[in-house]
Order: sequence, then structure tokens, then C-alpha cells
Amino acid sequence: MAYSNQAAVAEDMVRDLESKADSQEHSFIQACRQKDHTLYPLRIASLSMAFPSLLDRAQNRPDVEGQLRQLRKQRLLEQANTVYIPPQAKVGLQASDESRFQLLEKVKEFLRSEQKVFLLLGDPGAGKSTFSRALDRDLWDAYKKDGDISLHINLPAIEKPEHDMIAKQLRKMELTEPQIRELKMHRKFILICDGYDESQQTNNLYTTNRLNEPGEWDAKMIISCRTEYLGIDYRDRFQPGDLNHQSKSAQFQEAVMTPFSESQIEDYINEYVSTHQPLWEAKDYKQALDLIPSLKELVKNPFLMTLSLEVMPRMMDPGEHLSSTHVTKVGLYDHFIEHWLERGKKRLGEKKLNTQSKAAFESLIDEGFTRNGIDFLKKLAVAIYREQDGQPIVECSIHVSRIIKRGKHASWTRAWMGDNTSQRSSFIWSDC
Repeated sequence: MAYSNQAAVAEDMVRDLESKADSQEHSFIQACRQKDHTLYPLRIASLSMAFPSLLDRAQNRPDVEGQLRQLRKQRLLEQANTVYIPPQAKVGLQASDESRFQLLEKVKEFLRSEQKVFLLLGDPGAGKSTFSRALDRDLWDAYKKDGDISLHINLPAIEKPEHDMIAKQLRKMELTEPQIRELKMHRKFILICDGYDESQQTNNLYTTNRLNEPGEWDAKMIISCRTEYLGIDYRDRFQPGDLNHQSKSAQFQEAVMTPFSESQIEDYINEYVSTHQPLWEAKDYKQALDLIPSLKELVKNPFLMTLSLEVMPRMMDPGEHLSSTHVTKVGLYDHFIEHWLERGKKRLGEKKLNTQSKAAFESLIDEGFTRNGIDFLKKLAVAIYREQDGQPIVECSIHVSRIIKRGKHASWTRAWMGDNTSQRSSFIWSDC
């Protein structure tokens, strides 16, 4: 146990004695308080031990370090074979992509600062979840006994994360109630909250979880969200309250993930080939980028980059040379949609669903999730083309789990995107 924690425990014990002391004993305690404590230079060093200290045992404190060591080992193994290129970002939505910086360095600066909330924005597939997991792994790799604890929270998998979010996640990780109380009283956390948009949140999770209030969890929060999910005043959903008489902006910062640069694309291809050993070599993928129109623009998105690398070799006949392959943008999109729906199915399987939603999801699985998804999207595409005279963009604004339609064709959109949409269709619409 660190000396500061020991001093706090001793102070609590003295206060307890004072509350029960008579006048003579109270005078004695006050006299002891007034003595120069430097006359007693004994300090108990923090020992790096594999098992709970004798003092912890004597005080009947639960062992948490053993559980944390197991969690660290698990986190380091989980992401061992993941293709990861450090992402870049910019300071805000209106900033130029040319003003990009290394996102990890910016987050490290945040962790060293007095700020409390870091909001990470990005388009679908920009790499927010991949970065969140990589950051969690780096923090666990650097973890030392009694240090800050990284806690990666997949928000859609937590029931009502607006309340008691940390304890709920720790219970999922099979920590006991005494261990959770011990961590709340004595440890600091770095919360990595992924998927604010996918959990259909509108709450300020920092505020509703009462982070850093007296007697509550001591934590910094890094939280990710899709850019298009938020309205104009989105910062109110993330900025902490007025702490220590500082302004909200002094406690908050944000970053927006930028598309891959050409050098990042090349680095990703090399890393992908080295990790997965696909049929193609790195030079084949790079040649394909030069041969296929518009593909270079698509692969600036990390998720579409991954899909492209997976599907391109499948679009060639055995023995066919790359230069003679007729790979079209439409053909690529057909494969993209299948992969995108499979990704959506996996995400839904990880979410906490109510009874009605779970039944609808299982029905889709039984009938073929991807097939149903493609059928739904084809019918939606026809409706958009017919009702909007060929205009492919449908304007809508999402607030409080409902969609408010605008424009002269508002009536037809309700059948596809409104509150009366079937549960099965809403899965495909909102989660894929």
C-alpha cells in the first residue's frame, strides 16, 4: 500500500478514536496531533509483491492486484495479431485534414493534463474502435502496481451505462463486490468508452456517473462517437461539470480522426500482408490501387481498406493476371455490403438486447441475416430513387432515439426509418 493511503487510513482511525474518547483521552489525542511528526521518520515502502501484503491481510482488504495481473495478461494476448497503423486526427470538425497530428500523442498529453474528458469523433469505419482497443493494450502494457487502471467499456454491451457504468463493467470482468469497493476507494481509472452512438445514448455519461465527485470514482474518460450521430450542441453531452472552479472547456478536449494518408495506406498494406499472409503480395495490392478507378479514395477509410484487401483476391479467377482482371466498383461494393452486414451482425450479437429485440434478432439469424439485409437495402434503394426523383441523399436528424423527417417526401420515409419501423428492419437500418 502506498504511504499516502496508509496515512489516510491512520487518520480515519484517529478520528474514530476521537469520536469515542472522553475529555482526558481527547486532550491526549490533540497533544499527539500537535507534536512534530518528523520525530518519527519511519516510512513503509510500497513493495512489489506477487501476493497481498501482510498489512492488507491484517486490514482484511481484498486482493485486487492478482485480478489485475490476470486482466493485463488477457488484454495483451487479445490483440496480439491485430493489424494496426497509428491513426492521425485533427482538432475539430471544421479543421483542415492538412493540420493532422498523431492521435496517440495527443491522448497521452490529455492523460498527463488536468483535463477529464477526451471526445474522439470519426466517420463509420474510421478506426475509433481499433484505436480504443490499441490504447487499452498500450496502457496495460505500461501498467505498474498501484498505477492507474485502464478500463475499456463497450457501451452497447452495458445495460444503462448512464448509471454505475464502472461497477457494471467490473462485474462483467468477474470482480467481486469487495474488490469493486476497494478499487472505488483507492484507485484511479482511465475509462475508454467505445460506441456512444451505437448505445443510442443522449446522456452525459461523465455527469450521470458522477465521476470525480466526493466519494465517487476517480477517473478520466476517453469516449468515441460517430460524427453524424451528433447535433450542433453536441459538446454538452460530453463536457464535465464545473470542477474546482474551472470552466467546462478547461476540462474537455476533442479530436476528429482523419482519413488514411498515402503513407499510411502503404504501411497498412505491408502490415496486413505480414500478419495474414494472404494470396496476394503487397505489390499486387499496390498495383490494384493503380488499376481500379476510385479505389484509392475508398481505402482512405480503414474499414473499407480492410474489406478491399480481403475481397480483391476473391474477385480473380485462379491463374488470372491482375492487369487483365475486370474488377469494377460495383463488384467491390457487392462484397463490401456483405462484409458490412456481417460486421453489423457481430456488433448486434455483442449488444445488450431486451426480450423483444433479442427475439427479432434471432429471427433474422434463422432466416439469414445477410440475405435479409441485402433484400432490405435493395428495396430501400428503389424507394429512394422513386420517391426522390433519383436524388440519393435523404436528409434526416436523429434525436432521442427517433428520426425527424424533413422535406416534401417526409411521409414515405416514415415507413422505412420512422418510429413504426419493424424491429427487424430497424436493426439493419441503425446498426449496419
